[in-house]
Amino acid sequence: MPEQRIEHDLLGEKAVPADAYYGIQTQRAIENFHITGVPISQYPEMIQALAMIKVAAAHANHDCGKLPDEVLAGIEGACREIIDGELHDQFPVDVIQGGAGTSTNMNANEVIANRALELMGHNKGDYEFCDPHDHVNRSQSTNDVYPSALHVAIALGNTRLIGGLRALVAALRSKGEEFAGVLKMGRTQLQDAVPMTLGQEFDAWAESLENEITALRDGSHRTLWKRPRTPNRSFSIRRVRRASQSSSPRSATTSGCCPRVRAPVSTRSTFRACNRVRPSCRAR
Repeated sequence: MPEQRIEHDLLGEKAVPADAYYGIQTQRAIENFHITGVPISQYPEMIQALAMIKVAAAHANHDCGKLPDEVLAGIEGACREIIDGELHDQFPVDVIQGGAGTSTNMNANEVIANRALELMGHNKGDYEFCDPHDHVNRSQSTNDVYPSALHVAIALGNTRLIGGLRALVAALRSKGEEFAGVLKMGRTQLQDAVPMTLGQEFDAWAESLENEITALRDGSHRTLWKRPRTPNRSFSIRRVRRASQSSSPRSATTSGCCPRVRAPVSTRSTFRACNRVRPSCRAR
């Protein structure tokens, strides 16, 4: 029987393979989610993206004084290895799982923590020195990590796809030159019922793919790297002013007025809008 180590969580204890970099949460996910048989290790961009998110979070926590230097160095070293393509076989969780990605997030946390422990001179499972949750996942939630990692993974995969398409375009252009003198029948369904060369047809395919490359490149910039929209404060201020015009007039210097927008807050709807503009403002 392979050697095992015993790990604990809120549900109790469970045996984990001694040489595994993942831990108890991943082991539970392996046992609970027999759905597709496809592990997340088959999506290397996703694993790399998770490591990128984790090392960025570790640096942010360190800058805030919430992560010791030694722990940051261990986490960063582990993440660099994963980004470089190592330890991907330690991500056995099924791509389809319950918990909206929690098992995937914990799989990453455990692998990074255990590799960081080794880099720090400790054994796997010595979580008092580097804990998957308290250190690697500090100041995060699956709701933060998973969507962010998906966006990064799509961007990474998009780059690889564009590279493959460019190679295909080059091959099509080469064939276009090779077949430049080969005549063929016109394609009536495309409204060009005149003789054409096979080389022209290959060049048309290349042109079509080049348009797709442009769409992929521009689309990733628009959708994956777009900054989130911020609340329109000026809209809230205008709403306060409109509400004030329909309410009974009151002096702008009374205690019931929000000094930020210089508008009375005599109605309940106006009071709510005022608080959205300036949460610290409380009409008396």
